[in-house]
Amino acid sequence: MKYQIRKLLILASKILCFVTLPACQLYAADQTQFDRLKSNENLSDVKQTINVKDKGAIGDGVANDTAAIQAVIDKIEGTGGTVFIPDGTYMIDALTSLRIKSKMTLRLSGGAILKAIPNKEVKYHIILIAGVSNVNIIGGTVQGDRATHTGTSGEWGMGIRICNSMNVLIDGVTAKDCWGDGFEIDRGISNNILNDVMPVNITLVNCIADNNRRQGLSIISANGVIIQNCTFKNTNGADPQAGIDLEPNCATDIINNVQILNCQIFNNARSGITTNGKLGRDAIKNVTISGNNVYNNGEIDQWSHAITIAYTSGVMICGNDIHDNKRSGVCITNKSTGNTVTNNTIINNGNSNRDAGIVLYGIKGNSTGNTIKGNTVTGNKQANILDCNGGNTFIGNIDSNSSPSLTVSHATVVAGGTVNASWSRVFIPTSADWIGIYEQGATGNSKDLPYFYTSGGETVYETPLPGATAKSSGTASIVFPVTMPAGTYELRLYSYNTLITTSAPITVSKADQTITFGDLPMKTVRDAPFTLSATASSWMRRDIMAKVVPW
Repeated sequence: MKYQIRKLLILASKILCFVTLPACQLYAADQTQFDRLKSNENLSDVKQTINVKDKGAIGDGVANDTAAIQAVIDKIEGTGGTVFIPDGTYMIDALTSLRIKSKMTLRLSGGAILKAIPNKEVKYHIILIAGVSNVNIIGGTVQGDRATHTGTSGEWGMGIRICNSMNVLIDGVTAKDCWGDGFEIDRGISNNILNDVMPVNITLVNCIADNNRRQGLSIISANGVIIQNCTFKNTNGADPQAGIDLEPNCATDIINNVQILNCQIFNNARSGITTNGKLGRDAIKNVTISGNNVYNNGEIDQWSHAITIAYTSGVMICGNDIHDNKRSGVCITNKSTGNTVTNNTIINNGNSNRDAGIVLYGIKGNSTGNTIKGNTVTGNKQANILDCNGGNTFIGNIDSNSSPSLTVSHATVVAGGTVNASWSRVFIPTSADWIGIYEQGATGNSKDLPYFYTSGGETVYETPLPGATAKSSGTASIVFPVTMPAGTYELRLYSYNTLITTSAPITVSKADQTITFGDLPMKTVRDAPFTLSATASSWMRRDIMAKVVPW
C-alpha cells in the first residue's frame, strides 16, 4: 500500500507540473497520456513480482546475467507483473539485449546497474523495447561500455532504445557512458525495412543521461513524447553531441507532440536542445520546450547553441532559464518559421562576436514569421536579440535593440565625394558580405560596386580579396561616383545575399563643373570648319573635341 500511495503522489506531482507551466500552450493529447501513465503504473499493483536473483542472476559485475534476466522477462510477459532487479552490477550482452515484453514492469533498485559487456560493434542496445505496449522501466542505472569499447567506429551503442512501441514509461532511470545515446526513440527496422508504426505515448520522467558519446536523448520518430524533470549532461564524443536531439532520419519519419519540461540540461559539447527537420518542414511539429534550465552547453563551434531550431516550424520555447552557454542562447535558422520564443530569461551567453542571446538567420533559407515576445535578454556577447533576416515580430522584450546596424557619416554628399559607413552586429559574417549604394526604396542591383569586408584596407572591390577576413563590425569609406545622378540614395548591407539592414537616406547633388577651352585660332567668317579642344573638371569627359563653323 505504501508503494501504491507513493506512485499516486508522483503522478499527482506530474499533473501539477503541467498546470503550473508558464504561459505555454500544451496539446490536447497530454491528459490522455497521463491517463495511460496511471494505467501503466498500476500494472503491478496486485500482480506477481519476481526477483531475478531468485532465478539465477548473479549481479557480481563479472557473470553474464543476460539469459537469467531475459528468462524472467519472458515469464512475466503479458501478466502485468514486475521483474525486480536488486542492488548489484549485472553484466549484459548488449548485442543480444534485454528485450522487454508487453504489459510488464522492469524495476531496478537504486543500487542496481545493468552494464554492457565490452564489445567492438558499431551498434548495440542494453535494453530494447521494440514492438510492445504498456511497459514501465523504473529506477536503477543502465551503463554502456564507452570506457572499455574495443571498436573505434559507429555511434549507435544505446542504453535504452524504444521503437515502434506504445505506452512506455521510463521513470527514474540513469543511462550513462554509452557508445551512442543514453535513450533513443525511433520506428525501428524489421527485415531491413522501416516499421510503419512510430512510437506513441512515450514518457521519460526523473531520468538522467550522463557522459554519453553521441546524444543524451535522440527522438527520430514519435507521436506523443513527454520528457519531464530529467537531466541531460556531459554529452561528448560523436556528433551531434547534444543533450536532446529531435531529428528525423528519413523523409517518412515524423516527430509530433513533444513536451520537454522542467529539465536540467548542461555541459553538452554542442547544443543543449536541437531540432533539425531538414528532410521536410512538417517533419517536426507541435514541440514545447518549457521550464528548463539550460546552461554551459556548446563548447565546440558556431553551431553549438544552447537551443537550436533548424528547418522546423511551430516550436514553443517558453519560460526557460538559458544562461552562461558558450554560444548563443536561442538560434532559429534555416527556413524555420512560425516558432515562438516567449517569457524566457536569456543572459550571459556567448564567447565570441558571433554569439547572441537570441539570433534569427538563415544560411540555407531565411527564418521569418517567428515571434519573440516578453523575454529578458541581457549581457550576451555580440548582441541580445539579433534578427539577420527581417520578417519576424518582436514584442515587449527587455534589451532587444541589438539588430545589425549600418550608419553613415553624412546625410548629404556631392557626387564624387565620400561617405564613411559603419556597420556592427553582423552575425557570422563572411568575406563575401557587402554594402551597396541604392536609390532609396528601389529594388534591383546596386548603383555602385559592392563593398566587401576585408582584412586589408577598407575599400571598394568588385570581388572579395583573396584571403579576406570577415568582420562583424567595422567602417569603410564609400565613394559616390562622379557620374551618379542627383537624387536620394541609401546604403544596404547584405549577408549571405540577404538584406539585413539599411542606412539612413543620403542626398546626392551634382558637383559644379568647369570646362576649360584651348586657345582659339584667328578665323574669319566663311572660313572652313575647325576643331576646338576642351577639358572638364569632374564627371564630364576630360577631352572634348568640338567642330566649329565660322559664320
